[in-house]
Amino acid sequence: MRGNVLTKLLNDYGKHIAFRFGVTGTLPKAETDAMSIRVAVGEVQYTITAHELITAGHLAKLDIDIIQLEVDLKDQYAEYLDEFIPTKDHPKPLTYRKFKDAYFPDFQAEKRFHQTEKIRLDWIANQIEQKRDQGKGNVLCLVDGVNFGKKLTKLVEGAIFLSGKDKMKDRKEVYNLFKNNNNLVVIATVQIASVGLNIKRIFNMMFIDVGKSFIRVIQTIGRSLRKAPDKDHVDVTDICSDLKYSRKHTAERIKFYKEAEYPYKKRTVDYSVLGDV
Repeated sequence: MRGNVLTKLLNDYGKHIAFRFGVTGTLPKAETDAMSIRVAVGEVQYTITAHELITAGHLAKLDIDIIQLEVDLKDQYAEYLDEFIPTKDHPKPLTYRKFKDAYFPDFQAEKRFHQTEKIRLDWIANQIEQKRDQGKGNVLCLVDGVNFGKKLTKLVEGAIFLSGKDKMKDRKEVYNLFKNNNNLVVIATVQIASVGLNIKRIFNMMFIDVGKSFIRVIQTIGRSLRKAPDKDHVDVTDICSDLKYSRKHTAERIKFYKEAEYPYKKRTVDYSVLGDV
């Protein structure tokens, strides 16, 4: 829960409680949020990292594969160059990189492109199916947005979609399917599936353009680190793009991976070509 909610619960309604114990896997990065927690339950007394728990064998090992999809705007750039007229303020045309950064006016426009371009959606769906079919087991794919999740689910045969609109009982029924299935694909909004889950048999965790929130990113990965009798490793796939905002958010996520000492590799992919990467 957010720090302000915690503060209200404990300091307003629970002020008579003499002993308070707080346990969390993801203390907020923002100082104001962290301070609210300290006000409610005091200073951090002890820390053990996920990396230490992995090393000790309590959590599954992981590898993070960051796939940065290259957006092709070469035709648009060629048209821009043909129409470019030098001015005093802009004597030279933008480089291709700067043109791409300026092509979408804001984050929402870039996000709409990411979630609606058919070629990109087909490529992502193909990757989800490959993960499912390569013999490594169940896939949990987290997305940012209900409409995007529904579109993606239609492209992946047999996939199940979950969002906040589904009843908790129905969600739990789907989560329980992981126990006895080996080729399950569940696509869910990151808002409902990044916290409060205990699904051990996630062999492939995938998330698509999930942003730069420390809490969201670390908790998302944490959902996949539970061990099972037939699982001691998880493959994490972080799909992003080379456009302005996605690139910045990816850089933030990489900082989190480094801090957590999670092994990762990053590569760029031309998604106009379907198939293995």
